Amino acid sequence: MKGGYPSLREELSAWNLGITIIGVYYALEFGSFQYLYPFLCAKLPMLTAIAGLIYAFWILFSGQLKKSAFVAFYLLFCSYMMLNSYVLTSSPENREVFLKLIATYMAYFVISTTVFGKFSALILIIDILLAFMAFSCLTGFLQGGLVWGNTWLGDENIYAVFCCTGIPFAYVLLLRCKVKWKKLCYIICLFLFTVGVIQAASRGGFLSFLFIVFMFWQFSRKKIKVVMFSIILGLVILTVLPPNIIQEIENINVDEQKGESGERAYLWHLSINMFQDNKIFGIGMGNYGDMFLKYDQLNEARDRFGGINWRGQKMVAHSTPLTFLAETGLLGVSLLSFMLIMMLKQFYELKIWHQDSLLRDLSRASLISLTSFGIGSIFLTLTVYPFFYSIVWLSSAILNSSKLLQRD
Repeated sequence: MKGGYPSLREELSAWNLGITIIGVYYALEFGSFQYLYPFLCAKLPMLTAIAGLIYAFWILFSGQLKKSAFVAFYLLFCSYMMLNSYVLTSSPENREVFLKLIATYMAYFVISTTVFGKFSALILIIDILLAFMAFSCLTGFLQGGLVWGNTWLGDENIYAVFCCTGIPFAYVLLLRCKVKWKKLCYIICLFLFTVGVIQAASRGGFLSFLFIVFMFWQFSRKKIKVVMFSIILGLVILTVLPPNIIQEIENINVDEQKGESGERAYLWHLSINMFQDNKIFGIGMGNYGDMFLKYDQLNEARDRFGGINWRGQKMVAHSTPLTFLAETGLLGVSLLSFMLIMMLKQFYELKIWHQDSLLRDLSRASLISLTSFGIGSIFLTLTVYPFFYSIVWLSSAILNSSKLLQRD
């Protein structure tokens, strides 16, 4: 089965413990189950995390983890974030949350890298992820563009970025799948994800969506059809798009002295100041809010951005790249950059990258999804949110599956 689409029987036959653990995690977080049905999921998140950590340790000690520069840099990157949080995070509550989150992100990466190598297992876990994302989007549609109570999806801007990250995978699988009922499922996913972006009326989400559409056109062999589809879709979106989102997009590069643009520019200005004072290790994970109080009082640039005054509130930077730069310093940014570079390098070195196959398309989908997250995160603080990490896990699984196919 070189690049073909596995049957449902092949997918189900690939079911294993790793898929169970990651699948339950996707249901709880991406499917919002632990927030929508807390009485059913009271202990499940903790048990899932413990099971994931134990299984990951077993994989490591049994020597099953596939070694590569990408894997090494991911583990080193997460280890640095844990150390940074343990040493520098001022809030004991935040420190505990960060350490638990990053430890589970490491465990799920190890599991994904190791047990999703079989092609049918890879498709199965992507199907599970898309199904639970679609369920959250259906819930978000009914709740007005966000999922109430969900730690990750309680904000419409973050919800829009979340929707965008699923679109590339659903689109690729829709094109490659030959089974009619599964094609219908992917169409439903695409519909719910697109409606989610529109309903959220988020500037960052809309820019991410435009990037995804452009990349679909870039990689398509039938560019005229994609252009026509994009024009029709664009007209539909512009027809139903709320006026406030159009206004926000028009104001991205407009006078930063006024309104939200000025506020965000001031918060970004303080992020750079914090980084300049703590270049190597940063101010510590989750410390921006505390440091904001100090820098806001001392900073003389406030008047240049409209005399903003939050009266002692703990603010966030509203930018993941600048938050990460300020909180983890050059060391954190360097490790993240090397990890992404190694991932891109390994993708390009694969023979499958230069062939017409589903794995090549999934590789592209993961990179498009990752980049769309990056675009949306410019306007949001998503440093420890699971969206980025889950795409990296899938990317590692796709790489592993591609390497196994090359050997056959």
